[in-house]
Parts: sequence; C-alpha cells; structure tokens
Amino acid sequence: MPIDAQEPDVSAIDLPLPVLTPRLTLRPIRPGDGAVILDYKTESWQEFSRWMIWTHAPAVGERTVEDEEAFCRSRNDLFIRRESLGFLAFDRAEGGLIGAGGLHQCDWRVPMFSLGFSVRTGKAGRGYATEIATALGHYAFGALSARKLSAFHAAGNAGSRRVLEKAGFEREGVLRRQHLLPEGLVDEIHYGLLDPSRLPSLDVTWGKKT
Repeated sequence: MPIDAQEPDVSAIDLPLPVLTPRLTLRPIRPGDGAVILDYKTESWQEFSRWMIWTHAPAVGERTVEDEEAFCRSRNDLFIRRESLGFLAFDRAEGGLIGAGGLHQCDWRVPMFSLGFSVRTGKAGRGYATEIATALGHYAFGALSARKLSAFHAAGNAGSRRVLEKAGFEREGVLRRQHLLPEGLVDEIHYGLLDPSRLPSLDVTWGKKT
C-alpha cells in the first residue's frame, strides 16, 4: 500500500478510548493527574533515572505536584495535537496507578509510532510492562492502522529488552553512544515490529471515540 506523503488533518483523527486489558485500564494523561504521577515517580525514581532518558530535573525530593501538573498539561497538549499519545495504566479492580505507556513520534502519514512503557517499582515482575506494551501494540495496529512500531532501550537494560522480545519486537540495530544516563552516554538498542501477528495474544478492547 503506498504511503500518502501529505500530513493528514490531525483534528479529524478519532481515537477510541480507553484501552482495556483483563487487568488494566489505559487512558490519556490529563490535567489533574499530577498527584498520582508524583507518587509514581517518587516510588520508582531510582529505577527510572537509571535507565530512562525522560527523567529530568527537579529530582524526586524537590519535585512538587505543580511540577507534575505542568508535565500533565504538556502531555495533554501533545495528545490533543496527536503528536504523542501518552497513557496511564490503572488497575481495573483497585484503581491504583500501575504504570505508563505511550505511542510517541506519531507519523500519521504511514502511520507509525514509537512505543514506550514503564511500571512502578512496587509492581515490577508481575507482567504488567509486557501487558502495557502488548496492549498498545494491538491498539496501534488494530485501532490506528499502524504499519510499524519502533522501540528502543539503553544498553544494559535487560528488563526492557525482555519486554520487547516478549511483545514480538525484532532487534534492528544499535545507535552508539546515543542514550544519556547519569553515568554518561551509552549505546541505544533499537527494535521494530511490522507484523501484528507477532504480538502475544491478549484480550484488548477500546472504547468510544473521543
């Protein structure tokens, strides 16, 4: 299928939401989420800052709810403009924030997206990261007609590597000294997913268009 070189009208792009899995509800980050995101980052900052390029000043201990509200507003603006789709993942049974995920670097001409995911430290090791990645993969291909998903992680991040492999991604290459971590620049390992049949089976549904 040829690719339309013209950028589509993003105001006409409807997104069916929320995204539901057996354990999780994924919905967009929005103003008012600052307190739960601060709690999430406070619990998990040591692990996040070890690997994630999106951790930024001020560090935990100095961050405030208003810092996170500014973050929420910026993510909400990007979502409205369909430039980056950031989600929070909540426990369907108890309501607590489990993790986060996103379809970033949106290129709607293709369409294709860059997948991101994280899980709070206290919920690690229970398959939630794979569930978030798999859910967003099914959503991208099934609801958004994606033709490719990309993803990457810092060299040495075995947890993210395992999640991407479980979610069906294939390694594509390495960008040397591309990923800035506290100890300095490290290699960045890049992955791609072209065939949605490689995604693990998961009961994923999405709701009304918003």
